[in-house]
Amino acid sequence: MKGILLIHLRSFLDATYPALRWGDLLSECGIAQMFASGWDYPDSIMTTIVDTACRRLRVSQAEFWYRFGRHSMKEFRKNYRWYFDERPDARAFFISLNETHADAVAHIPGASPPTFETRLGDDRRELALTYRSPRHLVSYLRGAIDGILDIYGEKADVSMQEDGGCAVFTLRFH
Repeated sequence: MKGILLIHLRSFLDATYPALRWGDLLSECGIAQMFASGWDYPDSIMTTIVDTACRRLRVSQAEFWYRFGRHSMKEFRKNYRWYFDERPDARAFFISLNETHADAVAHIPGASPPTFETRLGDDRRELALTYRSPRHLVSYLRGAIDGILDIYGEKADVSMQEDGGCAVFTLRFH
C-alpha cells in the first residue's frame, strides 16, 4: 500500500477524532515510523491502525472505512485538484478512474491500484461501476463515491451488489 492513504488516514483521524492522537495510536499499534506518500508499506500496517482505531472508537469497520473514504476524496482533491478540474461532472470522473489511477501511479513503482469498469446508461442517469481489487475495500469505495458526489455537488442513489470477487455499484443520478 502506498503511503498516501496512510497520510490521508492521519488527516481523517485528526479532523474527525482529535482525541485519538495519531502518535498514541501508532505507539499502541507498535508502529514507530513516518509515512511518505510514494513509499510502499505492507497492507498490514493500515489494517492494524484501522483495527485499533475502530476498537478504541467503538465504530464498526464498515462505518470507519466509509467515513475515511468520504474524507479521503477531499484530501485527494486538495493534493491532485487537476484530476477533478479536468472532469466536468461526477460521471466523467467515475468513467476516467482507470486513467486517473494509471496516471497517478505512473511514477510510483509497485503500485497496485484497483481497476474499474463503467457502463453509462443511454439517458446518462444510471452508471454501473464495477470495482476489482485484492484489498476489497468496498466500504472505503462507497464513502469515496459519496465524497466525489459531494465535490461535484451532485446527488445519486447508490446501491451495491457483490458479484464474485468484485463489487458493482449502481448510481442513479437525480
